[in-house]
Amino acid sequence: MGVVGSSATAGEIIKGKVTHVRDVDTIEVSGLPVRLNGLDGQELDERGGKAGKRFMQGLVLHKPVQCELTGAKTYDR
Repeated sequence: MGVVGSSATAGEIIKGKVTHVRDVDTIEVSGLPVRLNGLDGQELDERGGKAGKRFMQGLVLHKPVQCELTGAKTYDR
C-alpha cells in the first residue's frame, strides 16, 4: 500500500491498526493520518462519498496494515 503520511520519510514503513477512516482515500493508522496513493474517491459531501467511506470502513477499520510512505505531504496528511 503506497501512502502519503504526515512528516513522512520516503521509504519509511509504518505498521499498526487502522484507527479511523476519514473518507474513501484517507485513513488513520495508530492515529497518524495517511492518504492512500493512487486512490481518488468522492468527498463526503459528494454523491457516493458516504457510501465509499462505509466501504473503506468495512475493508480496513480496526485491521492491521503496513504502509510504505512516499515522503510527500498533501493537506494535513
